[in-house]
Amino acid sequence: MIDLKEYILTNMDDAGMYLGKEIHFECPDCGDKKGHCSFNIKKELFNCYKCGWSANPVTFIMKAESISYKEAESFLNTDKEKIPSLPKLKERLNKTFEEPLDKYTEEEHKNSKLPVEYISFGSLMNLKFNMKKTVSAEEAKKLDSPMDYNNAIFYMHDREFKSETLKEFKIGFCIKGHYKDRIIFPIQCGNKFSFQSRRMYDHQDQKYKNPPGAKYTQLLYNYQYLQYIKHKEGSIKRLFIVEGGFDCMRMFELGFKTTTAALGKGIHDHRISLLLDVNPEVVYLMLDSDAESQAYKNAYNLVNFFTTKIIHLPKGIDPDMIRERKQMLLHINNAKEYSKKELQKIKENKWQKLAA
Repeated sequence: MIDLKEYILTNMDDAGMYLGKEIHFECPDCGDKKGHCSFNIKKELFNCYKCGWSANPVTFIMKAESISYKEAESFLNTDKEKIPSLPKLKERLNKTFEEPLDKYTEEEHKNSKLPVEYISFGSLMNLKFNMKKTVSAEEAKKLDSPMDYNNAIFYMHDREFKSETLKEFKIGFCIKGHYKDRIIFPIQCGNKFSFQSRRMYDHQDQKYKNPPGAKYTQLLYNYQYLQYIKHKEGSIKRLFIVEGGFDCMRMFELGFKTTTAALGKGIHDHRISLLLDVNPEVVYLMLDSDAESQAYKNAYNLVNFFTTKIIHLPKGIDPDMIRERKQMLLHINNAKEYSKKELQKIKENKWQKLAA
């Protein structure tokens, strides 16, 4: 028997969970993309509140697959591993996360909408490039790129990331075009692909320059790894939420691999539904030290669903700045768990920490 929830999330356009109770997606009848069409997981009923279309599982499959009633019944009762039109989710989850981006399929390249000027650090490593040295003219010719990309290499070297970490996260950069002199973070969250670009130099006009139409409120960075661990081990004991890609990479490098980045500061409905799908036992919030009030707001949203703790970093310290595991463990062990009652009082105090 196929899993309808899995089928919708992996096959229907603009599909996304809503607080673990409903899945909203593009209506197969009127094409509405604004969340009016939904699937109630408990009742197994489909409704579009814009055009009035409704369906049960069989009539939904008839519409989605363009098949007859009998064929739809048979489809629903078939072993999902034998259905060719269903993506092999298990294979995706069991994929290693060490292959460079240039090993993605052509379709994944298309969906990710990466800049055409994107160069992966993985491609440099395939030439056995030493991150501590400059690239020779001969190596530059092999990559068909000008020498300017040494700047990107020096930038990452100064941030003290290991080559393996850059390859693991498929980090790249651009030396020309709209994203010139920017580090590129490819993002895969479920069946959604995007990227984020970060400036290398302070004089550049925007710290982050994002692709048109990017919906970061519907994404979590490193989410595919969380899915992999949940599938492999059955549970996630500790999940860490940080702000940016570099913070997430640092945590991963220090051994705290079940870390996700919110690509910003807020945690709201859609991201909560993603977290509910991997269902961690404890959620640790570790935002930058200048975002304490936002950490309380996020904890207030999360505490209804998870045991929630906040890691309070010293002033001027961001997670990416912590380079030793022992130092990070000290901060984690000092995390404070908050109840809904405590957070309500902080909310009444305009999200400021209460006096001791």
